[in-house]
Amino acid sequence: MGDMLVTAGIEHESSHAEEQLSSIFFFSVSASKYTPVGFIRFQGYPAQLAWLSSGSDQQPDQVRVFFTDGRVCDFDCPDPAKVDASVTYELAGFDVKQRFAFASVKSKLRRAEELEEIHRLEAEEMKRRAEERKRKLERGLQTEEEQAKEVEDEEKEIAKRRAEEQQWEPYYPEEPSPILCGLVPDNQQNAFWLSMGGFDSGYLYRCEYPAEAPKDFEAAKREPVHSVTVKDSSDVPVSVISFSKSGRRAYLGMQDGSVRVQLLDTPFDIGSMTSQWCLPMHDNDYGAVTGICPSHDDAYLISVGRDGNYFVYNIMPEEEMQERQAAAAKAKAAVLPSAKRIQRGDDIDDPGAYSIEEDKQKSEHDRRVKLAEEKKAGIRRRVNELRVEFRKLKELNQALPERIQLRQREFEMVPQLKLDMQEQRKQKVHLVERELAWESERCQIALNKLRKRFLDELECDLVVVRAIESDHEVASIRTSKLSEAFNRLKEEMERKRTLASQKDATRDATLLSAKEVTLEASAEKEEDSPLFKSNLKGARGERILRQLRKVEEKKRKRAQRRQERQELEQSKPSDDYDDPEDVRAIQEARDNMGDFKLKSAGDYVVPPHLRLSSDKARQKLIDLDEKAYQHKCDFNRRLVALRDRKKQLVQELNAKLQQLEAIQLRLRPDDRKPLPPKLTMHSTETPEKKYEYTQETLMEFKAEMEAKAAVAVTGEDDQGFSAFKKAAGISSLAPPGGAPGASSSQLTDAADAASVAGADKSTSALSELQSERLAAENLRNLYAQNQLLREFQSAVRNFDCEVRLLRHEKFDLDAKLKRAELRQITLFEEFQLLQQFEISESTLANRVEQRGEEKIDVQNKVVECTSKIESKKKDIERVQEKDRLLFDTFKESLGEGNKFTEYLTKVYRKRIKRKKVEKEGEDADEDDESDSDDDSDFESEEEESDGEGVRYDLDICPAGCDQNLYDNTCALREKRLDLEEELAEERKTMEALRKELEGLQKKARAVETALAQAEKELEAFQLEKQSKLNELETVVVLRLHQILHHENGHLPQDISNCLVFERSALLQLKRRISELQEEKHQQNKEQKDAKRKNIQLNKDRRLYQAHIDDMMVKCDKMMVDKFGKVEDMEKLEQIVVNPKIEELTVKMFEQQEKMLDEMNQWDDKIREAKDQLISQTRDNTKKLSQMLMLYTDQFELEEQIESRQKNLGSEYQGAREADIEEIEKLMQLVQIQAQELNALKEEIGMLSRKGGHILPPVQPPMQGPL
Repeated sequence: MGDMLVTAGIEHESSHAEEQLSSIFFFSVSASKYTPVGFIRFQGYPAQLAWLSSGSDQQPDQVRVFFTDGRVCDFDCPDPAKVDASVTYELAGFDVKQRFAFASVKSKLRRAEELEEIHRLEAEEMKRRAEERKRKLERGLQTEEEQAKEVEDEEKEIAKRRAEEQQWEPYYPEEPSPILCGLVPDNQQNAFWLSMGGFDSGYLYRCEYPAEAPKDFEAAKREPVHSVTVKDSSDVPVSVISFSKSGRRAYLGMQDGSVRVQLLDTPFDIGSMTSQWCLPMHDNDYGAVTGICPSHDDAYLISVGRDGNYFVYNIMPEEEMQERQAAAAKAKAAVLPSAKRIQRGDDIDDPGAYSIEEDKQKSEHDRRVKLAEEKKAGIRRRVNELRVEFRKLKELNQALPERIQLRQREFEMVPQLKLDMQEQRKQKVHLVERELAWESERCQIALNKLRKRFLDELECDLVVVRAIESDHEVASIRTSKLSEAFNRLKEEMERKRTLASQKDATRDATLLSAKEVTLEASAEKEEDSPLFKSNLKGARGERILRQLRKVEEKKRKRAQRRQERQELEQSKPSDDYDDPEDVRAIQEARDNMGDFKLKSAGDYVVPPHLRLSSDKARQKLIDLDEKAYQHKCDFNRRLVALRDRKKQLVQELNAKLQQLEAIQLRLRPDDRKPLPPKLTMHSTETPEKKYEYTQETLMEFKAEMEAKAAVAVTGEDDQGFSAFKKAAGISSLAPPGGAPGASSSQLTDAADAASVAGADKSTSALSELQSERLAAENLRNLYAQNQLLREFQSAVRNFDCEVRLLRHEKFDLDAKLKRAELRQITLFEEFQLLQQFEISESTLANRVEQRGEEKIDVQNKVVECTSKIESKKKDIERVQEKDRLLFDTFKESLGEGNKFTEYLTKVYRKRIKRKKVEKEGEDADEDDESDSDDDSDFESEEEESDGEGVRYDLDICPAGCDQNLYDNTCALREKRLDLEEELAEERKTMEALRKELEGLQKKARAVETALAQAEKELEAFQLEKQSKLNELETVVVLRLHQILHHENGHLPQDISNCLVFERSALLQLKRRISELQEEKHQQNKEQKDAKRKNIQLNKDRRLYQAHIDDMMVKCDKMMVDKFGKVEDMEKLEQIVVNPKIEELTVKMFEQQEKMLDEMNQWDDKIREAKDQLISQTRDNTKKLSQMLMLYTDQFELEEQIESRQKNLGSEYQGAREADIEEIEKLMQLVQIQAQELNALKEEIGMLSRKGGHILPPVQPPMQGPL
């Protein structure tokens, strides 16, 4: 029907058959457009559609749908004029006219072919055996009785095989085989041809609908009415079929990518296939042919495959092919000789041909040889007769009672003759061993070489594990061991990685800045120690200690509150302060925003952890090889474990078979069930036994070689029966004590048949109780038989399932290994490219590293200097606090109402010129001059101030003033002057530190600028390197459904501009949009909460400040009421107890003891340092002597190498392996000695830094050819 278009598509993909949905859509075709008519939903996936024309306008055309699950159905095509598509395009109420479901018949077809081949081989074997028996009977090698017994055994064996053939049951796959393509004959629309995949591949099936249309597909399940074997296809499924214009040729597209041309006897009849030829063109694994079509004149053929390729072929015309066949037949007929043609004798050109006399002598010699052979045959016949007679005599002797039987040694007429023969045989064997000793040793050496070359390097040989019942099998991966070069390269890379990690760890350790160290030191200094320590004894001491503890506790609490307040004030952020957590979160958000940064973008910045180098690329290659090797070894280990399990299972199941045979001996023949065949291991499952041999295998090999020699002499082939056995699956070794090929169960059945029959007859004579016991025993045996059979079948089924699962894992592993190989190619190309950039990158990286180290060094110095400044500030505050306390002590010593208070205060504050120790020459003199000038200025000011009242000499105690008080004031003045000098020194040091800090900050800014420039250059270089890496081609395995870039609903011709993107990453980007919106909403909410919290905190702060002001006013009022003025609470607490005199005395003694202990410790340390210095000097001397010896050896080796190179003759100009190995050994020795020299130099440098230079500078090594 030319005005309708039918298409099929999948709506929902699923692994469950109930959820697999597809739709068939109908379109009305006009001259300019396609108009949709409607669609029908089906369960399952359609494989092919076929149009069935009714040929009349009264009946509608039909559409035949071939589903992948083996179903076929027909339904009428809807009339566009009668379809109402106003609401929906889904067609309701359609009726399926015919249904068909494919039933598997391949097992039956294969069984029939096997039986036909077995029967043919049996007939040939029986014929050959009859001829052989006739020949043996004529030669006297067998008697008629033995032949009759042999014929009887053969008939029993054939009967047993016929019984086994009757018990065979067909196999049906659990999952139906898929339909790959369908073909509808032109003249028979009720029939169709199917090409199946899976288990039923290898045949083309002709199917027909049933006479009455079934209501469902379960009732429509039918077997094909006819099948055609696709010969020489190895069960490869046919995916597409097409015919030539004449119909004499059929073009078959196969699943393995090959194209097959099949000649047909009847045009367009696929069942009349004759000869064929095949051409593999597409990919064997991924190039299944999906379309094949001839040209209009049958001159060309086009095929399309899943590998993305299409091929065009030239086809020989049928007329030319017929002419060539006729010419070949005519040429063959011309070669045949004619009966009327006169045959002329040819001249004898062979120089080695016999003359007439030689021919006569040769004939006479042949006659004599023939007579000798006839005589030998007669003697052999007589010997055979004597052997048969001797065997009969032995059987008669065995039949006699034991007391009158002859012993074995009595049959030996001459015992010494047997010993002599054995001795002669030993001598002959020894002689043969001596003759073949050299050849045996040569073969053994050659075998060892071959094993070393091909087997010793193998980690796992090819092991094929076969299933027991099914045809599934799984093979191991032939894996070689990792080479020594690979292991050395891996160790080298591990060593480099360890050195890099140690270097990073060392760098991180150096980041422990001086700030932490100085902070720890300052923390130790700032440890609160009690202001007063009393070591007084007695009640007075205890009372003073209690009071001091109270004062100290109050001071500690007050200092703690003050420190907490200072810390709180310091932690108060400024207006432009940024929270480090917020800054870190912002930076983390920028780095992990969730967007995808393309490496091909112009502004792409290569992150430090993604920067590639040649070492990283080499490490990736090593890791990839090692992982692939581990995966192969793991799979091989599992497969070998499965093979070993099969060995154990075969032993267990054979033991159960023996139990079943024993049980069936106690059962009636009617109750016996057929036993499974005895299980054996295939030779491919134990390849390690390929080179193992026993006495039996040697005898079999000997018999085989003798048979081949006999065939070569007589021209008769005696291998037919063995070939028949191999084809029929029968073992070539007969069980001992029975007929060839007969199993133990057959022998026991044949042997016990009479006894069982007699037992059945005797059951009638048994009593009722005995009959019940026999029935119970029979029931137990039946149960044991059924239980053992179920266990046997369950074990076999479970093992086959494990084989299939491991087979699927092997497929997945093969795909992964193939992708790993492609990845390895890409990594190797990256490695080659990175090696070209290695020198420039190392230079830039070293520059960045140097700038980074300089920055860290400067930062550490800045932090150290800052911490020193902070420490000096605290020292200045401490000195000022001591000065204040000293003035308070002076005030306390004056007391109240002293009339010399003003005078003593001037004495206390007077500056006097003090002698200083000259430390730095002129600088000290300048400081003295400046101090003297300051003192003179201060004295003049004091004199001017004294001019107003009564003048007193400040250097003499005035009349009326206490001399002790004056002396105490002078002593306190000396302490004050000491504190002032200490304070001036601290301020001077602090100023120097500030200047140093400014210089370090300037240097830090310069270093940061240089570091930024170096990082910018490195980043530009990384971008250039990344652009080169982006130019490398990478293999990415994609399927068509993974390509989302379409043009007008079709796949574009050029996808070079497309982006390969992971689906998970794309989904992550889509999810990130909603996550960012949610984060934005959350941040807005948090911002509103923060504003609200800020307002509340400001209100609370104002309230607390008002409360603090009220408390301060109240506290001042209470102090005025109590003391008359506002006093300092710390001063009031200090005047409670003043035990300074006692404490100073105690401290003096403690200090003396401490100084003595410290002096003793320093003496011990000095002695230890001297001993250590002596020991280090001795070690240094030894190492210097070793170094001189190594220098001497190195010089001698260099001279030897140079002399050898100069003395090389012209005949030794080429590189020899021995010379190359010697040079490599010498280079390794020189490198080792150079490393030892470097280690010694470093150690000598360390020792010289400790105690000065020990040796003169090391001379550079002599330069010369190595």
